[in-house]
Amino acid sequence: MASIQDLTEQWKKALSIEANELKTQGGTKTIIINGKCLTRNEDGATYWFTYSADLLLPDGTPIRIQYKNLECTGQIVSVEGQDVILKVDSYIGESIREAILFSEPWELLLTLAKRLDRITESPMKQKRVHRLLAANSPIKHPQEKAKNEIHELILRAKYNFTTYVWGPPGTGKTYTLARMIARHYQAGKKILILSHSNAAVDVLVFEAATYIQSKYKWKTGDIVRYGFSSNPKINEHPDLLAAKLVEKNSPELRIEQAQLEESRADLKSTYHHSKGKLLANTEAKLKEVRYKIKKEEEHYVENARVIGATLSKAAMDPVLFEREYDLIVVDEASMAYIPQIAFAASLGKRIIVCGDFKQLPPIAISKHRIVAKWLCRDIFEATKIVENIGLEKAIPNLMTLTKQRRMHPQISRFTNQYIYGNKVSDHAAVATIRQPIANMQPFVNDAAILLDLSQIGAFALKDASSDSRYNLLSACIAMQLILSAKANGLDSIGYITPFKAQSRFVTVLLKEFFPENQEVIGDNKIIAATVHKFQGSERDMIIFDSVDSYPQSRASVLLTDNNSEKLMNVAITRAKGKFIHLADRKYLESRTGKNTTIRKLIDHFVSQGKDYSRQQLPELLKKSYDTRLQWFTEDYEEQIRKDIAQAKKITISISIPNKMNNKLWRAFIHAENNTHITVISSRKEGIPLRKFDHIAMDLVQPFIDIDGQIIWIGLPFIETNFESSPKQPFITCRLEAKKVIQSVYRFIHFPTASSRRVEREQKPISYQPTYSLGKYIRSWDQCPNCNSIRQIQTKQDGSITLACDHCGMPGRITVYFLEKFLTFTDLRCTTCNRPLEAVEDGKQASVTCSHCHVNIPVQTLL
Repeated sequence: MASIQDLTEQWKKALSIEANELKTQGGTKTIIINGKCLTRNEDGATYWFTYSADLLLPDGTPIRIQYKNLECTGQIVSVEGQDVILKVDSYIGESIREAILFSEPWELLLTLAKRLDRITESPMKQKRVHRLLAANSPIKHPQEKAKNEIHELILRAKYNFTTYVWGPPGTGKTYTLARMIARHYQAGKKILILSHSNAAVDVLVFEAATYIQSKYKWKTGDIVRYGFSSNPKINEHPDLLAAKLVEKNSPELRIEQAQLEESRADLKSTYHHSKGKLLANTEAKLKEVRYKIKKEEEHYVENARVIGATLSKAAMDPVLFEREYDLIVVDEASMAYIPQIAFAASLGKRIIVCGDFKQLPPIAISKHRIVAKWLCRDIFEATKIVENIGLEKAIPNLMTLTKQRRMHPQISRFTNQYIYGNKVSDHAAVATIRQPIANMQPFVNDAAILLDLSQIGAFALKDASSDSRYNLLSACIAMQLILSAKANGLDSIGYITPFKAQSRFVTVLLKEFFPENQEVIGDNKIIAATVHKFQGSERDMIIFDSVDSYPQSRASVLLTDNNSEKLMNVAITRAKGKFIHLADRKYLESRTGKNTTIRKLIDHFVSQGKDYSRQQLPELLKKSYDTRLQWFTEDYEEQIRKDIAQAKKITISISIPNKMNNKLWRAFIHAENNTHITVISSRKEGIPLRKFDHIAMDLVQPFIDIDGQIIWIGLPFIETNFESSPKQPFITCRLEAKKVIQSVYRFIHFPTASSRRVEREQKPISYQPTYSLGKYIRSWDQCPNCNSIRQIQTKQDGSITLACDHCGMPGRITVYFLEKFLTFTDLRCTTCNRPLEAVEDGKQASVTCSHCHVNIPVQTLL
């Protein structure tokens, strides 16, 4: 193994490269909506917002919020599904309809890189990190005295410098760690509990505190949760949060702060230059009060015996990293960066590292080799624990938890055998505990099944902006299953998928059908998320939608690469009592190898007789739980003719027009004089209409959009000899949801439509504003590294880049920058006069009119 000094330099380089990659992409700007104030205290306020964009920000990321004429700073508390909890330094109102969130996630990485110097400055810290990475320290605990898993971990933590705990899902990591922590608390040890997320810290701190309160003498201030928490149990506890202890024991500080904030608000609302000195004095006093509050919090942290915080907080806050601890406990370690755990190890005499290397590793965006080595692998792989387990070598520093208590045995049967190699087994009581969930709809009495979507026309398409895949019909089938479960009393539901685009689409569906879901906190909140985002969560019922299908020539690497086993493992093990896998079996069997985990899962369900095909779908879909989502097989004609007759605007997506049902064409012909019809098809041949707009592209997925209010997905039916072609019984859904339809069109970049109607001519877009984008870049753009003006360069492929002549940092025109330009110039579509929008177009940003479906390359605006 390299010296710790050499490793530290490698870590710093990896963190710097990743930070620069994030800078190149620019800080994220996200519209956040439906904000609600959860708590308000001396430090500011905690808010809960929802969002629709992809937000991959670690807990603790510095952020800035703009709301009307107000601006405040703070940090990310947690991100789950489409919910984000923020802690900001100022109260900006009880209810926030819409605000803008700005984030610069690279700051956490740069701070950690600086903090690593503390390791090289101390021989003792270097020794601690060496013991962590070597993972072969001599074990000194009396093995013969261990009575059970909890007792063994207590002994290991007492006698051994480094202990790794491999805890597969549901094996009681939190339960075991909490009781070990309690025993060492009783012995007077100083303990620091760390994890990558606030949610994971909250769960372990609360479990430890509850157990300690029940077993030992409790002294206020002995256990402190330092930082931000969105966990109701933590926030409602009178003696856990450091901020709450200040509020409870120094109420005069909160009163003084509230008075000063009110005074400042009054001065700003009626500001005159004569009040400038008074406002400055008020700001100074407010700063002083906040400093006092911060010092009070630090006092409680310094005197606590058990402290809970995130790994990011431990690297950023001197009140944590300048202390020495008897024991460091790192939970969910497989999701943390290796340098984070190394720095944590340097803070204490002994360390417990707990996690599961069979779950997803941390994420980094840079493709650099050194980033992949240190930021995309987990600590178990870096220490060769994974390799040694595979070789069946003894690992003295490793303890394994082997009894799972989360999943119904029908669910865990696959992971126990195929993921964990029968090293994990079910607790005797788990089947009895979870069977009531399995007994509920959908699929009564089944805890784990495959719903095969082969040959029903559930096509996997690509989001034009990101290449992420989505499947409209599988999403609607998932919604039917969720409606069925809810109607039958099953509330704890999660929908997970490998693909961001599909997650976004189902989130929109959930908002449409369950608006009250936005107000729910806890496990009864229905969550739609990617597998990566859902890691660490659990629900009674999980729907896992693998999405992939024709016309994609290859299965996604998410389902086939080296991490696909971990992704599948996370997906399956989130479920307590019911796991439903939506998959196109025919496609996946033809596009994936027999040894891929997804193929093994499909084969497992088939061998167990737990697979349902399209032949069973009509029975499953026949009951309508909401009139806005209806399913049809052969009895659709009356309803679709009625919709067409009442329509003012219709859009039809059809691959082969001359294969469409003649009765349906006659309905369109009858309506064409009074209805604006657009046909999306690769060819005009076979379209019997006299007046229509034609968009020359093949979406593959058939649908009929009625006035942007109703969409028939899967209609028109077209049966061909292609292996991807739907077969009888044909299935289509009628979805009445305006915002859902809008989200469908956001996935698609349409070329300009050609018109076959003489009296209606397509108007062009004004591609050149009076104030060009090139001039705007030269006036306002700066290099994020050195603040120099960057030059516009056009590559051979036509793409636009920004190059800094001073420091050489490359960049691109981001969506955020393009949005600022469009707002500045008020550039509008000359057809509909609506403001144009900036969107991602692969790796480039472009301009579009979402109403007219016209895209404008950035090059034409320079």
